[in-house]
Amino acid sequence: MSGGFPRGWFVVGFSQDLNPEELRPARYFGRDFVIWRSAAGELRVFDAHCPHLGAHLGHGGKVEGDSIRCPFHAWGFDGTGKCSDIPYASRIPPKARVGAHPTLERNGTLMMWFDPAGGPAEEYVPHVQEFGGDDWTPWMHRTAVIKTHPREVVENVADVAHFPLVHGNEVLSFEAAFEGPTATQSTRTTGYDKKGRLTKQHTVATYYGPAIQFSHMDGEFPTVILNAHTPIDENELELRMGLLIKGIDYESKTGRLLGDMWIDALQEGYFQDVAIWEHKRWQDEPMLCDGDGPISDLRKWYAQFYQPASEAT
Repeated sequence: MSGGFPRGWFVVGFSQDLNPEELRPARYFGRDFVIWRSAAGELRVFDAHCPHLGAHLGHGGKVEGDSIRCPFHAWGFDGTGKCSDIPYASRIPPKARVGAHPTLERNGTLMMWFDPAGGPAEEYVPHVQEFGGDDWTPWMHRTAVIKTHPREVVENVADVAHFPLVHGNEVLSFEAAFEGPTATQSTRTTGYDKKGRLTKQHTVATYYGPAIQFSHMDGEFPTVILNAHTPIDENELELRMGLLIKGIDYESKTGRLLGDMWIDALQEGYFQDVAIWEHKRWQDEPMLCDGDGPISDLRKWYAQFYQPASEAT
């Protein structure tokens, strides 16, 4: 597992950012895509280029009902990717289609399924009960492009030793468990906020597949954190940080200021890691010691997403 892209669900946006009949170009996994909604609001992710003469559907294309039309010669493709209309032709080539990828809209996020082997989508992304719940804020979120490989981000699940050194938190307890497509870290930590006050947190953070993590944190306010990373290529990825908080009125000025402060603090914490990820070298055979945490177990778990689904354990 020295490179390449894993198989799984990947977040490509938040629901609020894409309206019906809207489209946008995107680049993930070293490939070009167009992300769009039908008039009825259905999410679609297609390969970007028209099979006719290669025009990019995301640059000048147009959504019409449940179809997308090419900006170059107006070929139309239905929701399955099949060519359904060529205005100037009497016959549509039977193999004319554009690649369509499985999509999922859940928890206020837009997701696409990617499998280098072309296998079917799997069902493992949970419904986050707090999303849309009473007294909970909507997603407050940030997106950043960082120069690293996804495996570096995932390794934090097992790396207990970096908490005090990078984040300044004392670890009171730490557990990690790996089962099927999930990897869960449970930690109890103490630290200090920007006002120098001692804080205590209990966080249960679970990866669902290789690229989507939801964390539940107990503290002054109950919090749900989204960590989602989607590869752009083997050297860059899109990192999304999201935050749901219970007990603040996000519609009020005070609540919005408080929410912005929390998401800023979340981003600052992530970028303490990013500053290291962007300059480190991946070690296929790291020299580990007994205080590092179950990094070897994490790598065995993560490797399943590089195997065909029929072989993964």
